[in-house]
Amino acid sequence: MKIAIKDLRPNPIWHGERDSINALADNIKALGGQPIQKPVVRSKNGKYQVICGWRRVLACKKAKIVEIDCEIRDMPDERVGALMLSENLFRSNIDDATKGEICKKIYKLEKKKEASSKAQIQKLLSPTLGITERAIGTWLKTLELPPEIIEQVKKKKIKGQTARKANKVGGKKMVETAIEQDITTTQMDKMAAELKDIEENIPDVYEEVKAKVISGEITDAKKVKEKAEALHVKKNFESLAKQFGAPDIHELTRDDILKSIKRLGAFFQVLLDNEDIKTELLTDNQLFLDLKRAMRAACELAEKAFKN
Repeated sequence: MKIAIKDLRPNPIWHGERDSINALADNIKALGGQPIQKPVVRSKNGKYQVICGWRRVLACKKAKIVEIDCEIRDMPDERVGALMLSENLFRSNIDDATKGEICKKIYKLEKKKEASSKAQIQKLLSPTLGITERAIGTWLKTLELPPEIIEQVKKKKIKGQTARKANKVGGKKMVETAIEQDITTTQMDKMAAELKDIEENIPDVYEEVKAKVISGEITDAKKVKEKAEALHVKKNFESLAKQFGAPDIHELTRDDILKSIKRLGAFFQVLLDNEDIKTELLTDNQLFLDLKRAMRAACELAEKAFKN
């Protein structure tokens, strides 16, 4: 049925974004002045409310078309919301936060009250819309982020999933870094996994490496691990250098001397095997001086050990 565009109204719940209207208007004109897919409408207060296809209506208006072919359906409010959601949900320009808000609105329409948990919304909407509970839960979790981060998601500065992972790692600052450095969800996932591994296995350098990730100094998961290993070796060597520089170093027994030299030898082996660690350590002037002193002390101790 053809309906005058002046008699069409958007649904107050959701009527999509007004993106690419000019291109859509040109496409409709090229196809003979009518969209291929008819807008779905229902009669409401003497006019027609658009359930699905408001962008098509706007495009026809832009193309100066006065009437448009529509499909009329008799539908209650709750079903209207579900149909709108099913049509618009997977459009690429709709962010996770907005999807979560739509899910909440649909639940409220159907149940006439706010949901008290994510699970209630997931169980109600999943079978109705043919969308997994996990997907719906993901959108709803985005709405649990701080308001300023949700705003960035809605502005499409960052994807909802990336924002959630970044926020978990380092809060607002990590989210800002992810936006500035254009860090992907996959990158954020890998860095978070590396940080967790470091926290469990090299806890003495965890906070320092985490700070470097949050500041944007490190944005590659491999570099996260390499930096942690370098800092760990550096801390061990600092301890070893202090031992060689201690006043009572020459009072060590032969066995203790050999153990210390073995530790120093292991340190040099790490230097030879890992360029990143070598760079990390040898660009530290104080540490380089400590290294030279430790080498001299080791030579003296070795001589003493083998003379006894």
